[in-house]
Amino acid sequence: MILKMTLLKNLVINNKNKTMKNILITLVILTALSCKAQTPIVSFTDYYINDTSYTENMYIKDTEGLLNPYIGMWKWESGNNSFTIIIEKIEMVHQNDSKIKRYRDKLYAKIEYIENGQVIFNTLSNSDSTLRMRSGIPKNNSCNFTFKDPIKIDQYGHAKISLINNDTQMKFYLRNNEGLRVLPAGQTTYDAEFSMPRRTEFILTKQ
Repeated sequence: MILKMTLLKNLVINNKNKTMKNILITLVILTALSCKAQTPIVSFTDYYINDTSYTENMYIKDTEGLLNPYIGMWKWESGNNSFTIIIEKIEMVHQNDSKIKRYRDKLYAKIEYIENGQVIFNTLSNSDSTLRMRSGIPKNNSCNFTFKDPIKIDQYGHAKISLINNDTQMKFYLRNNEGLRVLPAGQTTYDAEFSMPRRTEFILTKQ
């Protein structure tokens, strides 16, 4: 009799556990479906060219693959100097500020720059990116990026990357940002130079 009661008790507990597990699975599925329903997907073309209206938490997705030609490793070499960029596309990057809340696909890049055989900086294996896409959509085969100097703290610039020769090569051009500049603490003059050449056009070939 005691054995029967124990078995019955275990059966009830197991059924309760299964019921709770099923409830949790159902809640997870409903939450995922709810989030998806509240995140309308809009293509790059529809949003940036066809002026689709902004909706909070919308996902501007590169459904046309407009960013894909930029993805990969690109390299420039001259003597003991070399410049390597690895570009990747990160999907559904969340943008959240006081004016806008949305997701979008963006390009990020890491760089290795060698001068006279010496590695000036190498962020290829870093978790943080040296270049972050700032333009909404490629225009005339060009994308604009924010350049974060890996060595000089708080030093930012503007980089333009343009695809040429049937997307087998790219032009890279780095310059200072326009507008007002705020000096970092302890710095009395503005340092216009970066840890790699600015206002110099590099032609990199896809590897």
